[in-house]
Amino acid sequence: FTNSGLEEITLPYSLKEISHSCFYGCKNLSKVIFGSNVTKIDYSAFNGCSKLKDISLPESLKEIGFHTFTDTAISILIIPQGVKTVSHRLFAHSYTRSNRQITCVFLGTETEVTVKDNEPFYRVAMIYCLPGSAVQKYARERKISIKPLSEFRMEDYQ
Repeated sequence: FTNSGLEEITLPYSLKEISHSCFYGCKNLSKVIFGSNVTKIDYSAFNGCSKLKDISLPESLKEIGFHTFTDTAISILIIPQGVKTVSHRLFAHSYTRSNRQITCVFLGTETEVTVKDNEPFYRVAMIYCLPGSAVQKYARERKISIKPLSEFRMEDYQ
């Protein structure tokens, strides 16, 4: 679907992985409904989907690759409990021009943020997570603002 005029898509139940750059550059894509068996969203899958603002990730998800949501309109991302790895370059890379800041809400305790060369978690300004989680440790080490998951209220971001 790369660079197509696609506006919305419902992914089938049988789909387990969204391959790299699958929806890259789909500037009109504003709605994605995931099947309940998706376990991996590979790198740059939704990169450049500038109208994609709200996305509900499936509970089956285990891995989210780098640049997955770069140059989208997402300002808050809720990451399901079962996700094991998330790239620190989830939203942007070093030459992205946008100054938009993102809030990430991590529902699990074991999610690891993959890091290359001690780089920061690009564009993420606030992390909500569980006390004692791997993400909390990651955020503290990099001086990213964190709040307990119990303080997250979706209505504060609408």
